[in-house]
This record gives sequence, structure tokens and C-alpha cells, in this order.
Amino acid sequence: MQKEVMNASPRAYVRRAITLYQQLAGSAVRPRQSDRRLAHELHRQGVSLDLLESALRLAVARRTDRPEDAPPLEPIGSLHYIVPIIEELRRCPKISRYAEYLREHGEPKKPAEVQIPTFLDDR
Repeated sequence: MQKEVMNASPRAYVRRAITLYQQLAGSAVRPRQSDRRLAHELHRQGVSLDLLESALRLAVARRTDRPEDAPPLEPIGSLHYIVPIIEELRRCPKISRYAEYLREHGEPKKPAEVQIPTFLDDR
């Protein structure tokens, strides 16, 4: 367990986890009771708040990186959405480093559309 989790009371951890979730772009406005139970379980498992925040940022980055003509996604309805991402971050250090990059630099911006120049010869 990381020091941060060991020092945080379950109540403080859950409060912070829910706050992070609510600040997530594209999340449901109101957390559910099941989200609070999951946050308690994550605390019990020793998931650091840093790891939790990294998983949330990675979720947003992945949802943001979509074609512009793709239909809009439904809001993330539950904290449970990031459980597989937490496991992925635990298994793969490279992804974890990218999540740290997102924390430092913010979510990626969509690249500007490339404009193809038109030339008179192309007509």
C-alpha cells in the first residue's frame, strides 16, 4: 500500500475519490451509492489516489480521442467505468507514464484539421 492510502481515513479517501470523479469531464453529475462503495473497496485494496486520478484522466483522454463525426458518448455513469483502467495501469508501466504526463500537461487537445492546399494544376 502506498503511504497516501495508509494515511487517509476511509472517509477522506472516499470523499476525494468522489470529488475527482465529479470533476471528470463527461461524468454523471451525481455519484451513486455504488460509487461510494467502490471507493471504499479501492481504499481497502490500497489503490492510491494518484492511481485513481491517473485512471480518470486516461479515461477522459481515450474518450476525447475520437473522430469528430463520431456520435457523442453518453456521460460516464459510474466510477466503475475506470476499474479496468486501474488494472491496466497496474500491469503496464508505459501506460502509467502516459497517465502521469496527462496529469502534468492536461488532457490532449484534438489536432487541428489538416488543410490540403489546392493548386490550379489540380483542377
